[in-house]
Amino acid sequence: MLGKLPVVVSCIAIFATSMAAKPQVLLVQQQVQEFTERDPNLDLLPVFSNTLQETGWVTTTEWFETNPLIVAAIADGILRSYSANPAPADVFRVARAIRADFVIFCSARLVGGGVRGDMELFRSSGGRSIFKDENSVQILIEGAIDKPSSILSIANTFTTKLFAGPLKEFAAATPIQTPPATHSTVTTTARLPIDKAPFENGMAALNEGKIVEALNLLRDAVDADPTHGAARLGLIEALRRAGKPFLAADEAMRGAELNPYDISLVVVAADCYLSAGQPERARATVRAVLDANPSSDEAWLVYGDICLSTLNNDEALSAYSKSINIKPTAEAFYKRAQAYALLEDFQASNRDMESAKSLGLDDDPVKVLARYRETIKIVDNVFVSLATRVRNIIVEARVAAGPDIARRARETAGSVNSFSEFVAKLTPPDVHSRSHEQRLLALSLLVQAALVTQDFVNRGGTETGDEANLLQIEAMREFGAGQSIYEKESK
Repeated sequence: MLGKLPVVVSCIAIFATSMAAKPQVLLVQQQVQEFTERDPNLDLLPVFSNTLQETGWVTTTEWFETNPLIVAAIADGILRSYSANPAPADVFRVARAIRADFVIFCSARLVGGGVRGDMELFRSSGGRSIFKDENSVQILIEGAIDKPSSILSIANTFTTKLFAGPLKEFAAATPIQTPPATHSTVTTTARLPIDKAPFENGMAALNEGKIVEALNLLRDAVDADPTHGAARLGLIEALRRAGKPFLAADEAMRGAELNPYDISLVVVAADCYLSAGQPERARATVRAVLDANPSSDEAWLVYGDICLSTLNNDEALSAYSKSINIKPTAEAFYKRAQAYALLEDFQASNRDMESAKSLGLDDDPVKVLARYRETIKIVDNVFVSLATRVRNIIVEARVAAGPDIARRARETAGSVNSFSEFVAKLTPPDVHSRSHEQRLLALSLLVQAALVTQDFVNRGGTETGDEANLLQIEAMREFGAGQSIYEKESK
């Protein structure tokens, strides 16, 4: 065994005897081959090794050409030659020779607008894989990828997951060697608490709308303490506001992996997938939560949102009702009011809107804006549906009126009036006040059109029919103007 490694190996043996509970890890970075003009690989190895060493729970050996252990292994014939991308069999042979307990293969490369890291943990004896993970991050400074911060984030996340999972027995109790009573050369120092400034300043920047600054600071806060739940939620919110829902979802899932008992992060991930336009992935994510914990009111809320986005309005109504039965919140009543509006049960919708207001909706400006914009999507769909119905009744009544058309005209007039009351209860954020007023004007005209249409169906008269038609056209024109104003306000 390693003829030219007697001193090195004996030192490892002595160290292993004195620190038996401190395993050694051989780290190997694999280079990803891509046919591109630039090398996508980033140097994860030294950073990952350092984060593992800093825990004090393991020792590490890095696979690089000038490492004395690798040089000696080649000289002794254990390894034929050095390779930046060694065969696993060669790595395990060297690992057993130097008495490493574990081998980690890792990689880091540029992917799209971010950095992706991969890692797999093996036992040296037998070469059995016991843990595998991947982590993608996007940390930008002035629009460019911050490679050092991205690498550090990936290394910290991998380290945290390793000691929360397959290596947790070594993190639980690290033996401390007691030095002799005299001539001690070790000076003990108090452990410094994690600096919370990045979190506090990051949240302040987020509240002030400084998204880029918030992203950088909150990423630092998460890197400093991956188990800091509030910091991770802040980072997720910053990513969502930056228009990166996929990255926000990935961040939420990473947090959930570190704390499997916190289902709220999985629910947040599902909500992010929905925002990213992936309702099926969102559905699968939140269904997994509901299967394990059907009493999660937050999960039922997100599930209702998913159903509403795919026009499964009855299923959405059922999901919101389950959330309210578990925990009646203002947000749940507000969402159910939307579902009732889509189902054109405006009396129930107005009742729920009143309940939401009495319980007190969150008045955070960002949430107010997001809530209003989601509601306006529903308002516009319902408006077009009702306006089309009024127009169709006018056309049919001109051909042949009858009891069925009279009933439909009466019901439509009632629905338009109730819908108008529903929209009037909405409180628009300042940025959308003008377009909201325009929508209310359009609704007022549609209410008049519906009432005149009902009169036309019941009494007839060409002039009445013309007036109803003109009012309906005017309502649609004002509605279109409101949408144009809204689009400008949203830029």
